[in-house]
Amino acid sequence: MKEDYPAYMVSGGDNARGRVSRHLLSSEDKFTYEEWKETVFSTYSIVAEETIPEIEKEWEAYKKAHSMVNEELSQAMAELSSWDSIFTIESIPSTLFFLWVEKMYSSPPPKEKQKKNPGKRLKR
Repeated sequence: MKEDYPAYMVSGGDNARGRVSRHLLSSEDKFTYEEWKETVFSTYSIVAEETIPEIEKEWEAYKKAHSMVNEELSQAMAELSSWDSIFTIESIPSTLFFLWVEKMYSSPPPKEKQKKNPGKRLKR
């Protein structure tokens, strides 16, 4: 498929924007203008759809390994599991997913993974 397009159009690897575009555009053979407009402005998250099953697997493993499970966390996971992967202002699961992504990808690594003396240059 990549070879069907000029290099400047496919220079990067596959990303969420490309995957969601293919997903949405392959759902219909033809679009009315209104359907196209709705599709273009969709807040569907393919990253959520791809990631939540992995979070659920980790949650199940966690529950098996721990006899006591936090009820609030259980409720949050139930919300996340029932989510349709569409971001809306009212959506509690979309907020939970956003916060999870923010925590996973913007926090510093645990202390044991941080380099000692990060300001010190390596000697050759």
